[in-house]
Amino acid sequence: MIVPWVIIGRFAALWILWLAIANVAIVLYFQVRPGVLDIAFAGERALWALFAFNTAALAIWEPAARRIKWLDERWAPRLLAIASGTSITALTLHAILDWRDVSGMAMAYLFYPLWLAGAYAVYRRFMPDLFVLAGGCLSVIVVATAFLAKHLLRGSGEAAAFLLIAMAVIAMAAVCGWWLKQVAREART
Repeated sequence: MIVPWVIIGRFAALWILWLAIANVAIVLYFQVRPGVLDIAFAGERALWALFAFNTAALAIWEPAARRIKWLDERWAPRLLAIASGTSITALTLHAILDWRDVSGMAMAYLFYPLWLAGAYAVYRRFMPDLFVLAGGCLSVIVVATAFLAKHLLRGSGEAAAFLLIAMAVIAMAAVCGWWLKQVAREART
């Protein structure tokens, strides 16, 4: 019922409100209408649906913002990038930490690098946006830390594993910070 008001209003915040309501509807749909196997995997299917919906919305928003003046506000596509990135990062974490779901692992391991490469290509080359690139860096740090934690925290040398993980996080954050600083410097010139 909000769609006519959103179309007539020509206001980016109304579109974001509509997208937020759609996100809530997707989550509620998967909670109310579970399938036969959804007792264990309802959250994962909802995350895939949210990822697809928010990525599609972002892919539509960016070109539309170049043509439609009232959509040309950077905060809105950044929110969509956060929603899309959070969904695929959560799916990748689920694939790393849950050994039971082999098909979900393959899908997440396929789509996560594709999402990162797409975000890099668009927001580094075509329309530079440091905020989205920083979100991608954070996502890589979180996923890499989870991967290290799963594989290093299995034995008796947990103290050494925690130290190694901490050093890896510091190193990744330093490299990402240095790279983002270089990107910001390039954007200013």
